[in-house]
Amino acid sequence: MWELAPELRFYIQTVHRLTDRGAVCSHAAHDVSHSGFDAEWRGIELMTVDQNVVNRCEIVDDADLDAALAKFDELSQT
Repeated sequence: MWELAPELRFYIQTVHRLTDRGAVCSHAAHDVSHSGFDAEWRGIELMTVDQNVVNRCEIVDDADLDAALAKFDELSQT
């Protein structure tokens, strides 16, 4: 992938939920290929941590924010 997107820029757009157990964020990535194709990717990232180590990372479509928040809330209760 890095050969196709050598200047890939990834950034967090919005933090939807942030606790000591993890976070749900909207992210985006942008790059221009060697042939000039301008590309952007967007998604929702659900991450949980245990003892300061990421133990779960899921990337879902940005249309699934409500489902990601519900799953994060469920995982945070266990």
